[in-house]
Amino acid sequence: MILEAISPAPHAIITGPKQAIREDHLRFVQGTTLWAQKTKVLNRDWAELTFREDPTLQMLLDRNALKAGKGRYIGVNADPAIILANQRRFKKETDAGLCQWVTGKMEPLLWDPDVLQNVGILIFDAYETVANSQIDRTLLPVLDFAIRQKDRLGQFVLSCTFSLRGTRATRSKSGIQFVLDLLSDHFGVSLNQDKHTVTYRSTRRSQNMLMFRVAL
Repeated sequence: MILEAISPAPHAIITGPKQAIREDHLRFVQGTTLWAQKTKVLNRDWAELTFREDPTLQMLLDRNALKAGKGRYIGVNADPAIILANQRRFKKETDAGLCQWVTGKMEPLLWDPDVLQNVGILIFDAYETVANSQIDRTLLPVLDFAIRQKDRLGQFVLSCTFSLRGTRATRSKSGIQFVLDLLSDHFGVSLNQDKHTVTYRSTRRSQNMLMFRVAL
């Protein structure tokens, strides 16, 4: 098992577009059995919260990383307008079986035996602060899903991002440790919270995030 921060440097600063993080996810996956080394495509589906003009799907298409019946992209969003926009934008790829669009929230889908059954890569952006006293209600189903899929498929990659916004320093630090303790309980490892706090800086704002990634 590989467990790491998305950026391994303590208190790292990620600058530029989030595309750098997406590309780092793909490089990470390419080092696992979820990537077919000979054909250079995904062996399993990649699921993620989608937005308009989905940049993750576009990256995977640009690299010819998807193959119908083998490794698809599944975009999920509760907003029907976003799903419809992507269905229209990527109609050719959708009709070819390279991608699928699901209207709804990610959390309930984790228990759907059909939609996510072939998912081997889950990019879970919670958009939730670690200071939330009920964050375990969000994270535990994700961790359980990762373990179930690993047992079914042989390997699984999970990336999670949580916000540190709107929290006092002491409460935020406590929230980070709580999240890392949940990881320790599920995966049998321990993490140093100083190495898993990442600052993302875009042209419009800076955002502090807790980011981790695991290959089971």
